[in-house]
Amino acid sequence: MAYWDFWWIGLALLAQKQVFLAGQVDGGLEMSLIGIEDLSFGYDGRQELFSHLCLNLSDQWRLGLIGRNGRGKTTLFKILTGQLEYRGTIVAKARRLYFPFELEAGPTERASLELLGQKFPELREWDLYREAAALALKEDCFNRPLGRLSPGEVTKVKLAALFSLEGVFTLLYETSGGLDE
Repeated sequence: MAYWDFWWIGLALLAQKQVFLAGQVDGGLEMSLIGIEDLSFGYDGRQELFSHLCLNLSDQWRLGLIGRNGRGKTTLFKILTGQLEYRGTIVAKARRLYFPFELEAGPTERASLELLGQKFPELREWDLYREAAALALKEDCFNRPLGRLSPGEVTKVKLAALFSLEGVFTLLYETSGGLDE
C-alpha cells in the first residue's frame, strides 16, 4: 500500500514520559481490537511508568512506539504480551500475535512453509507469497529448510506470515535486526 493511502493520526504522549505513539490510519476507523483502560504499572520501588493510561488500538492502524531508552516502550510491549502484571484492564477482541516468534524445525530440518503451516493452520499460501513479494523475499525461501536461510530471510519469512493473516492484531518488537538487503 502506498504512503499516500494513509493519513496521520498524530502523536499521543504516553504517561508524560516522552514516549510517543505514532501511526497512520488506513481508511475509516473500525472498533478497536485492543482496549486499554486505567492501566497503571511501575517496577518495585520506582516511580510508575504508566498511571491510568487509556488507549484504544485498531487493526486499521499502523503504529510505532517511539521514545528514548528507559521510557517504557519495552515495558508496554511486555504488558500487552502478558509478560508483566499490571493494574487496570486490557480487552483484546482479536487474537494477538507477537514478533519475534519461534519456529521449531525439530530434528529434521523441514521447509519453512511446512513449519509456518503447522504454527498457523489458517495461513493461505497465496497471501503468504503476496506479502513475501512486498518484502522482496524470494518464494523459494518457503521451500528451503529453515536452518539454511540467512537470519534476514528467516525474519522476512516470519513477517510475511504475520502480515498475511487476517483478523489478528500483530505486535512487532524490534523487527529490523538481522535483515538482509
